[in-house]
Amino acid sequence: MGLGENNPCRVFLSHTSEFRKYPSDRTYLAAVESAVSAAGHVIVDMREFAASDAAPAQVCQAKVRGCQLYLGIFGTRYGSPVRERPEVSYTELEFDTASDPDHPLERLVFLLDQEAENLGIPANWLNDPLHGVRQQAFLRKVKEAGLTLQTFRNPDELARLVERSLAEWQQRVRARQAALARTRQAEVMGQQGQKDGARFAVGFSFAGEDRARVAPLAEELARRCGLERVLYDRFLEAELARLDLDVYLPKLYRDDTELIVVLLSPDYPNKRWCGLEWRWIRQLVVTVAQERIMLLRVGDPGDLSELGILAGDGYIDVTARPATEISALILQRMSQQGIRIPEAVDPGVIAGEVGLTPSPSPLVAETANPFGDRGCIRDPARFFDREELLRRIFEELGKGSSLSLVGETQIGKSSLLAMICHKGPETLQLPPEQFGLLDMQGIGNENEFFEALCEVLALPQTLQGWRLGRALRQRGQRYVVCLDEIEKMVNPHSFPGEARTQLRWLANGSETPLTLAIASRSPLESLFDDNPLVTSPLADLCHTLPVPPFSLAITQEFLRQRLKGNAIQFNLADGERLHQQTKGHPARLQAAAAELYRQRTGIC
Repeated sequence: MGLGENNPCRVFLSHTSEFRKYPSDRTYLAAVESAVSAAGHVIVDMREFAASDAAPAQVCQAKVRGCQLYLGIFGTRYGSPVRERPEVSYTELEFDTASDPDHPLERLVFLLDQEAENLGIPANWLNDPLHGVRQQAFLRKVKEAGLTLQTFRNPDELARLVERSLAEWQQRVRARQAALARTRQAEVMGQQGQKDGARFAVGFSFAGEDRARVAPLAEELARRCGLERVLYDRFLEAELARLDLDVYLPKLYRDDTELIVVLLSPDYPNKRWCGLEWRWIRQLVVTVAQERIMLLRVGDPGDLSELGILAGDGYIDVTARPATEISALILQRMSQQGIRIPEAVDPGVIAGEVGLTPSPSPLVAETANPFGDRGCIRDPARFFDREELLRRIFEELGKGSSLSLVGETQIGKSSLLAMICHKGPETLQLPPEQFGLLDMQGIGNENEFFEALCEVLALPQTLQGWRLGRALRQRGQRYVVCLDEIEKMVNPHSFPGEARTQLRWLANGSETPLTLAIASRSPLESLFDDNPLVTSPLADLCHTLPVPPFSLAITQEFLRQRLKGNAIQFNLADGERLHQQTKGHPARLQAAAAELYRQRTGIC
């Protein structure tokens, strides 16, 4: 880890108020801040603290622990007592926090030369009649702490001392990091006999409530890197069944993992195991390259300053991102870190070992264009991405809410409806017969619609209105009905509106028999030109979810997956060009990629 302009560190400034007030032309604190800023570091002190619900002592300690260096400037004044701990001042609390062996910070301490003349501080500010005895005791503690103390007599001298001390500290940290890197490499080469670095290429630290989000990431990275190179508890169940797990597991993160992915969520700060893992992970910020830590965020985890994570720390918000995109970003970070990523690992082996669903094994050579999918994709093995959107879909369906999936033509709406019917029974724990897909393209009028609907619902005869509702309620089941190409109902001659009115009656409410998932190119409220004085039958019935195009990261991952094991490969520039050309539209991307593949191979 470089220090300075390119990789600034947080420096906590601990001081009492006279150093910020005097001398009037250039205060002691102004001189210190100038030296710290010139070294390329970020200044943190109590003056910058934002309002918080937490107790002031907790906020103070959290801010100190969130820094890499403590810089104390002490004189004759003790400082303000802590509100909930009046036996200590904020200045002493900051020093004690920096000295805590559980959260050690390197400390640079500078003492005012009280015997010098012309200090630039008024005499009444050089006395502390209220807490003078406490200050003398505090200074004795500082002098007995085994630190190298330096004295100053004016702002310019203090600035020079701080500048020189920062430079020496940076040299010590770099030397320590270089020694640690050499030791670590020697251990790896000697004990493991491989060039992969640490035992694990990537590891995940997360709250148990977020396992559903982490599991697909771990599975994908295991397919890319190998099962033994991913630190994920479900892959190490036998190894982790031990008495000293609270010590053993955190050390795996700190000492044996090249990239640590931390998923911050509202549950993360409150979990004991997350706290144990983070206590060790956090030491990397000071002792080893902090680039080994990658922060992801889901939801609002709140104030994480007690963990040492401050507002200026960078993270990726993955709340609405699919697993394929997140895993692609992790792989990108691993590549930037120089972590070796194998071309492919046999997914069937991984699936057999940990109970995952195996993907098709890569072929040595392709005999057909891998970008041949057209229209609605009903085969789950060919369905790509949309994990986050499907999660939201099933979340709403599980609550009994009807849905409106809105997106442009061939964006993948029909494929999503097919996946609802395929994955819905397992996800929602309902029998397969309670899911039905009705494609409106072949429906000519309302009579045909009800005939097709009753067939989808496995009713022995065509029913409408009250009789249809009675037949469904007598079954005592709730059905998920997916309606594709709802635009067919726009024709007022073939569909005067009764079908939509009955759909609303059958799906509007918690006790009704139907839950709808409707696909359309336009929002339902703008699709039907109903009487403005009458409520449109489908108005406010469905929760709208847009179906977006692929992002660049998903486009790249889609191309990589389709060409896995193929002699022909598209590079990143190819992916960027195809994404720009198609705007990430799945159908257009398939067609453009198929054409590029044909140009390079001659295979249609």
